[in-house]
Amino acid sequence: MIAPTAHSITESSAPSVSSGGNGRSVAARLRGVTVSYGGQPALQNVSLDVPVGEIVAVVGPNGAGKTTFLKALLGLVPLDSGSIEVFGRPIDEVRSGVAYVPQTETVDWDFPITAGEVVVMGRYPHMGLWRRPGRADVEAVQGALETVQMRSLARRHIRQLSGGQQQRIFIARALAQGADLFLFDEPFAGVDAQTEHALFELMGRLSREGKTLLIVNHDLSILDRFHSVLLLNRSVVACGPTAEVATPENLRRTYGGRLQFVERAEQALREGPSDVSARPRR
Repeated sequence: MIAPTAHSITESSAPSVSSGGNGRSVAARLRGVTVSYGGQPALQNVSLDVPVGEIVAVVGPNGAGKTTFLKALLGLVPLDSGSIEVFGRPIDEVRSGVAYVPQTETVDWDFPITAGEVVVMGRYPHMGLWRRPGRADVEAVQGALETVQMRSLARRHIRQLSGGQQQRIFIARALAQGADLFLFDEPFAGVDAQTEHALFELMGRLSREGKTLLIVNHDLSILDRFHSVLLLNRSVVACGPTAEVATPENLRRTYGGRLQFVERAEQALREGPSDVSARPRR
C-alpha cells in the first residue's frame, strides 16, 4: 500500500488550519478510521491528510465506501475506531466551514424554491431563530451568486435551470455558508463537456483562493484534471499526486478486473493534462 501523504500546498484563507509533520497545512486528517453498517465494514483503517487548497478526486468502484467517506467527514456516521479532524478540530466545532454539494439526482426538483432561496439556505447556520436574513447575509448571498455567475437567474425556480447551473447554485450555497472544505458527490455526472469545463474552471478558482475540494468522481478519463487522487476500496489503495498515484497498477488494484476503466484512464493520462485550471500549482 502506498502511504497517503500531504503535498502541493498553497496559501490558505481557512481558519485554524493544522499542519502535517512536514509543516504543510492540512484541511482534514483521518487516522485509523473504520466505519461499519450492520457489522459489515464500509471503511477500514483509513488514514490520510487532505492538504489545504487541493482538488482531490475520490475514486473507487461501487460499494468502495466513497459516500461513507464523505459522511464520516461530515460527522454523519459513528466511527467504530479512529479519529477525524477538520482544520485541526472536531467537525462539531467547525461544521459551518464544511459544505456538502449533493448529486443533482438526489434533489427534489419539484420543491417550490428559487435558485436564490437555495443559496440563502447556506446562511442558516449564521442566522437567528426566525431565519430572517440581515445585511451581512444578503451581501454573502449576492457575492456567492456573482462568483458562480448566476445572479441574473436567482429568481428562477431551481427546476428551470440546466444541470450545470444547478451545480453552480449549490456551489454558491456553500460559498454563502462560508465553507473552506467542499465535499462534492459526483458533480460531473450527466453534464456535457462544456459544463464540465466550466465547473473545473470554477473549482480551480476556488482552489486558488485556498478552498479545499474533495470530489467523488467515476470518470477515470478526467483524472489528469485533479491535483491529487485518493484510490479507495474500503481501505486506502493509494493517495497522492495524480501523476504518481493514478497508475495502471494502482487502478487495477482498486478496480480488480474492470480493465476497461483502467485502459481509459491510462490513455487520458498519457495524453497529458487537458484543463489548465486544475493543474498542480508551482
